[in-house]
Formats: sequence, C-alpha cells, structure tokens
Amino acid sequence: MATSPLAAEKLKLTLPEVGLEDGEWVVRFEVVNVGRVNTFITDLWLNDESISKLEGEARAEVTVGGDTYVWEGGSLVGPEGSEVSGVPLPVGEEALVKIYVSAERYGPGQTLTIAVITAGNQAFKVSVTLS
Repeated sequence: MATSPLAAEKLKLTLPEVGLEDGEWVVRFEVVNVGRVNTFITDLWLNDESISKLEGEARAEVTVGGDTYVWEGGSLVGPEGSEVSGVPLPVGEEALVKIYVSAERYGPGQTLTIAVITAGNQAFKVSVTLS
C-alpha cells in the first residue's frame, strides 16, 4: 500500500489569543508539526486572502527554534534578512505565529479565519473573533 507524502503532513493549531495593541489587533497561536514529514509554512491566509496581498493591512511573524520569519510588504523574509519561500517546520517542532491586523480595517466582533498553508498545499484553519 502506497501513501501520499501529503497525507503525512499534519499540523496542530492551538486556539488563538487576540488583543488590541497600538492600533493593531495582535493574534497569537501555536502550530505544531504532528505529522510524519518535515514541512514548510509557505503562506498565511486571512479570510481566504494571502497575507502577502494585504500590504499595509496585515503582517505576520513566525518564530521556530529561535528564528523569526516575517511577512511584510508582500514577501517573506528569513532571519538573515533575505527573502525565503517558506518557514521550515520539522516534525515535532512548534512555531509561534503572531499576526498583526489593522484596527481600521478589522473591527471588534469581526471573525478572522486564518489558514496556515504548507509546502504540500494543505490548509490548516483556525478562527478567532476580534474582541
């Protein structure tokens, strides 16, 4: 019996925490690779739109093993300051995700559906209501 590598990709997301800081909503949650293969986080979607397309309205930081990767200005920048295509997430590793969204565009009571997209084009989703 053959298995697909995509079937081995599995992430566990914790329930997000949200707070308002300096005119931005800050959403925090953890992602753990509980699958059988190492993977990369290649994108984050907010309400079905890539964070790379939300310049000026949203940005994100993902920290894995002390290294922080930043989505801002339409690209993903690694810890060395150069553009990268994904955030490495080895089996068993945990990532801390912080998403900053504009309080001018997103208001209290609005629900954000966040999808963590992997190299295998899998989407792992979590929702949070801004309050």
